Amino acid sequence: MGADTDDDGRFSIQVPAGRYRVRVQQIGCEPIHTEIVLSEGGSESLRVALICPRLHCLKLGKARLTPECFRADREERAFVGRACPVHSGTALACDTVPISHGLMVTTRVHVQAERDSFPFARTFSIGSGNSAETAAFTGVAYCSQCRLAQKRWRIRMKQRKSKRH
Repeated sequence: MGADTDDDGRFSIQVPAGRYRVRVQQIGCEPIHTEIVLSEGGSESLRVALICPRLHCLKLGKARLTPECFRADREERAFVGRACPVHSGTALACDTVPISHGLMVTTRVHVQAERDSFPFARTFSIGSGNSAETAAFTGVAYCSQCRLAQKRWRIRMKQRKSKRH
């Protein structure tokens, strides 16, 4: 049996009297297990303080990054120092970016346009699947010229979108 919470973390479940094991979890936090005993006709309030190391890391931001908040990506690191495939005179550098968990849905036109403007970019989701993983940042190889092109492209897309509305 399960329940989703409201924006304040509150939930309600109707169950018969008895002993229950409760698991509270949130993405990016360590799950908490506790037991409660409900008497006939009674109700119980439960206050839980979740431990969320990944969220803590995100709040710190990359300027105050601690070692447990960073997970190196060997594949990306191997590209650092190589020439950009588009701007051959520009070497790829390393940047620290937030780790993305989840799914990004885009149109085919969007993907093609972004690839044309930022050819070295890859859209992917990295993470161990462990919702309590601490690491919130990783390193990626990027070209400064491609990054500027991507910024210009995003500005143009925002401008087009605002003209439509």
